[in-house]
Amino acid sequence: MAVFDDGTTFNATAEYGTGVDPGWVGVTFSVSNNLQLPGVPPVTALEVAGALNALVQGKGYRKLVFTGPQALATLNP
Repeated sequence: MAVFDDGTTFNATAEYGTGVDPGWVGVTFSVSNNLQLPGVPPVTALEVAGALNALVQGKGYRKLVFTGPQALATLNP
């Protein structure tokens, strides 16, 4: 799995339906954790990707596969 720097911007698009012109949703996000407190876990990009996928797939969209800038490395294959 690729290693991404804090603050990396991730992008994904998922289609809804089929046919000549299916609907789609595009999502872009980044996560920065600038304060690490003892006993407080950081929020990770993979956790955010999972939460966003739960949202869009619950509405009938296909899975969002987020990519980062490292030669379009996949965050959540």
